Amino acid sequence: MGVYKDEQGEIFAINITCTHMGCDLVWNTAELSWDCPCHGSRFNYKGEIIEGPALKTLRSKDAIRFNP
Repeated sequence: MGVYKDEQGEIFAINITCTHMGCDLVWNTAELSWDCPCHGSRFNYKGEIIEGPALKTLRSKDAIRFNP
């Protein structure tokens, strides 16, 4: 599970397993993205694809938005 808190204070918790081939994603502080070290897929903090080869965003049950 990976967690990111945006500038508005909303917290996003996602499953950090890449939808391409199941590698663990790594947080990229400079780009504010979850990056796959195996094949280069990138996801934003909401779980949406920035760059492939992954073709699927993180499933909705894997992306949870909290509004404190």
